[in-house]
Amino acid sequence: MTRQKSGWLDALFLAVLAGYILAGTALVPFHGDESTTIWMSRDYGFIFLDGELDRVRYQESPVSATEQHMRLITGSLTKYLIGFSWHLNGYTTAQINEQWDWGADWHYNQTTGHAPDDRLLMLGRWPSALMLAAGVVVLFGIGRMLGGRGVAYVACLYYALNPALLLNGRRAMFEGGLVLFSLLTVLVAIWLLRRRSWRAAIALGLCSGLALAAKHPAGFTLVAVFGAGMVYSWQEADRWRLVGKLVVAATLALLVFCALHPQW
Repeated sequence: MTRQKSGWLDALFLAVLAGYILAGTALVPFHGDESTTIWMSRDYGFIFLDGELDRVRYQESPVSATEQHMRLITGSLTKYLIGFSWHLNGYTTAQINEQWDWGADWHYNQTTGHAPDDRLLMLGRWPSALMLAAGVVVLFGIGRMLGGRGVAYVACLYYALNPALLLNGRRAMFEGGLVLFSLLTVLVAIWLLRRRSWRAAIALGLCSGLALAAKHPAGFTLVAVFGAGMVYSWQEADRWRLVGKLVVAATLALLVFCALHPQW
């Protein structure tokens, strides 16, 4: 009974923190990068609505050099999720705003189609905000596995009350996905080191690929995670068993990343 009560208390705690994160989604100030991210979400429309996959693939003479450049330097996961969000709510590719023009003033961008309307802006924000909110649950799992419930509670409070996370994770940008899948990568890596199962290795590959697809700087997390895994494996007599799982996970991560990035 005590364990059951603790479970309900944990669930209530996480629900309150997740609700707090989501409640402020409409309150954060607009940033011009949100306009650009929503503009890039047209790739969802090109691929899944308009049948223009070739436009998203790399070309020597692209339809838009700017579009192609942005596809190469940014992750695609959040853009697809934003596209799915506005598609569900009746928008078409042609209705999506242009990217923010940093060489022009606020009035120009707002009156010439370089900024989303209020509804489209919120549709673009919800995917990132939901992923940020889900991250608090993953962090609770990490904290509990490493230090118990007390550590998990403190870590989650720090996460849900961190101004930088709340500001950027609620925006229609890449941070919500980066945080969620980076945390998931750490969580399943701990699972793999504890259980040494193929299921954990496959989960590590999937989460790692999605983290890298969310935002390229997730690569720093992957280097740390896989590096730590190699260090642990070298301390064991049957080291090649764990090394093999890590190699499979890294290969799967690369395949997931490439599947979500036709331009690569």
